[in-house]
Amino acid sequence: MSIRSYGLGALFFFLPLFLTAQIEDADIIFRELGALKGVWFMPQDRGDRLQIWAYENDSTLSGQELRIKEEDGDTVLLETMRIELRGQVIIYHQTIRGQNDNKPIPFELTLADYEGYLFENPEQVNPKKIRYRLLSNREIQVSTEGQRGNRTVSTESVFEREFTPAGVEFRIR
Repeated sequence: MSIRSYGLGALFFFLPLFLTAQIEDADIIFRELGALKGVWFMPQDRGDRLQIWAYENDSTLSGQELRIKEEDGDTVLLETMRIELRGQVIIYHQTIRGQNDNKPIPFELTLADYEGYLFENPEQVNPKKIRYRLLSNREIQVSTEGQRGNRTVSTESVFEREFTPAGVEFRIR
């Protein structure tokens, strides 16, 4: 048998291993993502935005993004998020109100480094990428990147950790 046929055999044997997006130490990375737990606040002209994250169980973080209406203080649910640990794969699910028939869109964690946690779904148009970056114990940066026509579009938001006094609740509409 030739070296070439051994090489092809090895390629077909190892190819499935390269096609999965398993992350080394996914359980450790998932625990690091627990730093999102809490209430995050970002002031804006059209009403302040909040991201609220909590553990649902030992393998699921769930979150909501809300806008507090400037005119009356009511809150509007903009999106829900879930980060799930499934074996050695971490999936971020995003459900944006009024989009995709209000069904969640999965994004897989593809990179975790000093630049943050990058979740990608190449089949999506906008966004294709979502990155969470912990700037400090009190700040996170949420960036998205996608396509709008032939252009690449990106957004960047910086949230500050909000310490909500006990007993304060938000009304969600």
